[in-house]
Amino acid sequence: LLMSIGMSIDFCAHTVVSFQFEVGDKPNRVKKAVAHTFFPVVQAGVSSLMGFLMLGFSPFPFVVKYFFLIYLFVVTVGLFNGLFV
Repeated sequence: LLMSIGMSIDFCAHTVVSFQFEVGDKPNRVKKAVAHTFFPVVQAGVSSLMGFLMLGFSPFPFVVKYFFLIYLFVVTVGLFNGLFV
């Protein structure tokens, strides 16, 4: 649970900080913040998944079900929330 909160906050925090340091009106600040942080956030999600990818090939169904799939879900939802919501 704690890891999922941390991962989701991590993806959103980069865009929020970039928004705070941009200059201009709100719509332009949002566009600039998303433009600056979109690919770094995607790269962070991909690198996080690469670290856990080997768990998806584990011969133990317990590891795949309760570690890999949950982590995959957390990263996917966190990326979606950080990039599009």
